[in-house]
Amino acid sequence: MPEWDLISSTAILSAIAQSGDLEISKAIYDSSHEHDLALQNAMLVAYSRNGQIESSKHIFDSMEFHDLVSWNSMISAFAQTGHLEEASSFFAAMPARDLFSWSAMLNGHSRDAFEVFQCMAMEGVDPDKSALMGVIDASSGLACTTKAKIIHMIVEELVHPPDAGIDTKLVSMFAKCGCPEAAREIFDRMEDRGRVAWNSMLAAYAQNERGAETLQLFKEMELEGIEVDEVSFVCVLSVCSHAGMLATACCEFSSMVGDFEIAPVVDHFNCVIDLLGRLGRIADAQEIVLEMPFEPGTVSWRSVLSACGLQGNVQKASLAATELHNLENQDGGPFVLLSNVHARA
Repeated sequence: MPEWDLISSTAILSAIAQSGDLEISKAIYDSSHEHDLALQNAMLVAYSRNGQIESSKHIFDSMEFHDLVSWNSMISAFAQTGHLEEASSFFAAMPARDLFSWSAMLNGHSRDAFEVFQCMAMEGVDPDKSALMGVIDASSGLACTTKAKIIHMIVEELVHPPDAGIDTKLVSMFAKCGCPEAAREIFDRMEDRGRVAWNSMLAAYAQNERGAETLQLFKEMELEGIEVDEVSFVCVLSVCSHAGMLATACCEFSSMVGDFEIAPVVDHFNCVIDLLGRLGRIADAQEIVLEMPFEPGTVSWRSVLSACGLQGNVQKASLAATELHNLENQDGGPFVLLSNVHARA
C-alpha cells in the first residue's frame, strides 16, 4: 500500500472513530493492507468509544508497540464499561501517564475518585478543568464534608481566575454534604452568576430544608433579573412542601403558570401532592394525582401512600398501594406498607 494511502486511511479512520461510527471504522481498518501504530490506535479509539472491550483487547494485544494513546484507549474502554479492576491493572502497568490517563481513571472510579485524585496530586500532576469537575461530581455523591473541604482548598490553589462552572459544581457539592453556608460563601464570591448557579444555590437551601433562605434567594434572583425556570420553582415548591406552607405553594404555583408562563412538569405536581399529604389532606392529594396532565408515577403514589400511613386512611391507601404495585413490576413493597396502614388504623 502506498505511504500516502496509509496516511489517508489513518486520518479518515481517526476522524470517524471520534464520531463513534464503528461499522465504517472497521471497514476502513480491514481494507488497509498495512497496520501501523497510528492506524491501530485509531481503531482502538473506535472500539473504546463503543465499549467493545474484547475487540479493544484483541487490537491492543496484536500491537507490536504501545504509546500513550494505546494505553489510554484501553483504560477509557474499561472505565466507561465498569471494568474498574482491569482499568486499574492497565493503569498500574503503564510505563508513563498523562492527564488523560488520570482523567479516565477519575471518571470511571466514581466512588474512589477522591483517592485517585490524591494519587494524582502526589505524582505532581495538576488536574485540568475536566478532571476537577469530575472529582467534584464524584465527591458530591459521597456527601463527605471533609473531602469536600479538601477539594475546595485544592481548587482555590489551582484555579485562577475563578471559574464559574467549577464554582457552580462546588456549590452543589457542599449542598449535598449538608453545608449550605459553605455553598453560599462560594456563591457570593462568584462574579459570573448565571441561572445555573442561582438554581444550584436554591437547590442547596431546598435540599437542606432552609425554607426562609430559599424564598429570600428566589426573590433576589428575580430582582437581579435572572430568568427563573422550572428548576427554580421545583426548589421553591419543595421547601414549601417540607415546611407545610400551603398558601405560599399555591401562590408560587399560580405565579409560575400565570406570571412566568412556565408549564408545570410532574415534579411541580409531586411537590404539591407531598405537601397536601403532609397536611393530612389525602383526598386533595389523590385528586391531583388522578387529574394532573401526566401519567402518575411511583413518586406520586408513594407520597399518597405515605400520607395514608400517617393518617391511618385504609381506603385511600388500598388504591395507592395497588397503583404503586402495578408500577413497580410486582414488587410486594407497597402491600407491606398497606399492611402497616391497617395496623395503625
